[in-house]
Amino acid sequence: MFLGSSNLAGHKVGQNENYRQACPLVPQVRRGTLQVIEWFAYLLVFGLLIESVSAETGSSDHAKEKLAFVANLDGNWDLFIADIDGTNRKRLTETPYDEADPVWSPDRRNIAFSGTDGYLRVVNLTTGEVGEYKPDSEEMRYRQPSYSPDASKIALSIHYRGTIDRTDLGVLSLADTTLDIPVPENSLQLFPSWSPDGETIYYVKVTCNVGCGRIIQEVWSLPWPEGFPKQELLTNSHCQSPDLSPDGTELVFSSNQGGSFDLWKHSYATGETVRLTYDPALDIGPSWSKGGATVAFTSTRDAGFGIYILNVKSGEIKPFRPFGDEPIECKNPDF
Repeated sequence: MFLGSSNLAGHKVGQNENYRQACPLVPQVRRGTLQVIEWFAYLLVFGLLIESVSAETGSSDHAKEKLAFVANLDGNWDLFIADIDGTNRKRLTETPYDEADPVWSPDRRNIAFSGTDGYLRVVNLTTGEVGEYKPDSEEMRYRQPSYSPDASKIALSIHYRGTIDRTDLGVLSLADTTLDIPVPENSLQLFPSWSPDGETIYYVKVTCNVGCGRIIQEVWSLPWPEGFPKQELLTNSHCQSPDLSPDGTELVFSSNQGGSFDLWKHSYATGETVRLTYDPALDIGPSWSKGGATVAFTSTRDAGFGIYILNVKSGEIKPFRPFGDEPIECKNPDF
């Protein structure tokens, strides 16, 4: 059920200010050698100017990327966005309940997120208005949204009040709020994530718990809109948060198959699964950058919850600090 739009606590999204640089006038065209020399000099100076402005404003593709995340600034978790280097932080919500699981819309104009009240909400980054999607049943709670590439639907996990051993994979149509439950099973289905081509929904499913003496939760996939679910990996471990790379060739996820929860990457080209992080702390919730070079994730390696950026090629890990040196906990990043 769509409940319309509002502003959360009257708080609207701020507007970004674009850096403007006046360009030098193009020299008048004249014939002869002097014209050629003058144009070469102009192009050289103008090229250096553009390079200087780019370096000054951080306008490389990497620097332009933003993260959506939640932070515990005032005693509960609210929604924020910031540049990947932690600058240009903006607070999007200020509510009495906790926000979680933010995800960008494909056009980067909206962010969907869940809350402890069980609603799914979508904030418009231009107007600050928030649309609310209330579950059809009081027993339902919407969590872990993921946009379809055409932004017409959101895959999510449906939790049920009073139960801890059942969740369903759901697909919500944003146009008419129709809710489809494609794999109705008496099991746990969590962390849905749409493939970049929109043809597959990845998720995790509990395959064994009490009988195994531990939780075995593997990565599965569901062809969309028709098809049968298929187990993607056999890790014999507790997996979480699968996310397919933008080019569709690699799947990153969190797993405790090495003893602690770390990030792992599966290559569909080679069939190889490799470990990306080695830390006794909790490393969970990976999210690919749009360029596919980095992965953001949540970790407890610095006492409380924090967000870190992993360079997939070099293995370098940097902290994401949108509050500088203030000890503010952050989690649930999405590129």
